Amino acid sequence: AIDFLSMATMIGRPIGIVTGSSLRSAEVSLGLLGDTSISQMVSIPHEGLEHKPHPAGIHECLKRMKSAHTNVLYIGNALEDLAAGLAAGVCTRIVYRPHHRQVIPPEFRIDNLMEIFV
Repeated sequence: AIDFLSMATMIGRPIGIVTGSSLRSAEVSLGLLGDTSISQMVSIPHEGLEHKPHPAGIHECLKRMKSAHTNVLYIGNALEDLAAGLAAGVCTRIVYRPHHRQVIPPEFRIDNLMEIFV
């Protein structure tokens, strides 16, 4: 994740985070990643938004970043993320995590975040 965030920042891609975690938990996690340039963070519980797979968190993040859904890549790690991204109308990919037993359709699956830059 650190390499991905660094690369995205280096090439000038804004980064928004939509999380189902509490705001404090998300801030602690980001702090562990070090200095990253996060453009926006939407904590679904903190904002009082509907949880994924509802696309409300993604829509809120897009609004704050002033980004069109056609210019966004939404990356998640669960089927709820896939459903939320598709419902929001954004390009969506899911990072495969072998310890999860979810079956990710191959056209939406990536095995490593750095595949995005290839």
